[in-house]
Amino acid sequence: MKIQPRLFLLLTLGFIVLTGVGTLSHEVAHYLTMKHFGYRPKLHYASSSFGPRAFPEVAVLDSLYKADKSKITAPWQSPQKARFTTLKKQFLQAKAYDEFICRLAGPLHTVITGLIGFVLLIYRKGHISTTGMAWADWFCVLLTFFWSRQVLNLVVSSFQYLINSKERLQSDEPQLSLYLDMPWFTLTIATGCLAAIALSWIVLFIIPLRQRPAFITACIAGIAIGWVVYMHWLGPILLP
Repeated sequence: MKIQPRLFLLLTLGFIVLTGVGTLSHEVAHYLTMKHFGYRPKLHYASSSFGPRAFPEVAVLDSLYKADKSKITAPWQSPQKARFTTLKKQFLQAKAYDEFICRLAGPLHTVITGLIGFVLLIYRKGHISTTGMAWADWFCVLLTFFWSRQVLNLVVSSFQYLINSKERLQSDEPQLSLYLDMPWFTLTIATGCLAAIALSWIVLFIIPLRQRPAFITACIAGIAIGWVVYMHWLGPILLP
């Protein structure tokens, strides 16, 4: 089987764009959710930071603490201490929940975008097998390959685990797993394996055999080039 040059070039360009758009839109989902919860976040090319937020609960806790400091800090129980402890616990739980939703927004956006493409390809499968891939079908394939982020996360986290790197705990899926009282690798493995199965199914059962060599090579080349271009050149310039 030969690689079709025109298809290879167009798909490579598509994957280059996909890498940048997928990364940025993932962070925009974090950013908008943080804004919704009242933070003043900052959007960077490959991350989003929460920024400051005014918590009315903090002012209430400060007021209670100043009014009943001696009773709150005393080693024995008192109604004032019990009330302060309860309100503080409720505040910390609510704050942790807000942060959980903000962190969930990015992966959820990625999963939903990929799901849209996947469902459309299933719907179009019969037509594709009869008439071949239209450009709209290739666009759906690119949407579905938003899920490649989950596969790359699994690969990178596995490598970081082998070298005992703490960086593996800083991405979304490990933090979400820890919030849910699961081992840090749970969601990384689950989403990575499911994404790998789904994407393999697309390659084997959606994309016509004669076009697979061009697609596979374009996927590898486009993601690699897109990663270098966006993460090491364009991204730091646009959103440092």
